[in-house]
Amino acid sequence: MRILICLASILLLLESPNAAAQTANIIETYKDWQVYTADVEGKKICFAASGPKVILPKKASRGKILFYVSIWDGEGGVRNEISIKIGYPFKPGSAPTVEVGTEKISMFVENDRAFVEKTADEQRLVAAMRKGNVLVVNGVSKRGTRTLDRYSLTGLSAALDRIAKECP
Repeated sequence: MRILICLASILLLLESPNAAAQTANIIETYKDWQVYTADVEGKKICFAASGPKVILPKKASRGKILFYVSIWDGEGGVRNEISIKIGYPFKPGSAPTVEVGTEKISMFVENDRAFVEKTADEQRLVAAMRKGNVLVVNGVSKRGTRTLDRYSLTGLSAALDRIAKECP
């Protein structure tokens, strides 16, 4: 498993507008995706982030929900790392899924965040995301509530190209 401390620092950048303004720089918006850069512990981090267009169930109490694709120079260079901040603590031991078209990847959880464990799965998912229109995340909260979040992939390819340019 890759080091999550650096990535957790990245994810904290977008938790509040004030924190993001102080530590992450928004580079550009590409339709439904935004591109950011940040310096965390001396490492340049670039990431594309988007919030869901559909959140189900609508009445579930949740915090901020974001899907990230990150590039950073830790551990010999991490490319296209997938992570999610879901807005609630996941059920321990649950395995949320990310689906794009016929591609379906299980994730591992850490409190209110989910990560793809295998780099090969991340690369397959990113390839599917570049071709797809919609990404769906299914999860289960600590309380047992099943959730479904639907994200638009409009603008993602341009956002991914930009983070690759910003963090070569």
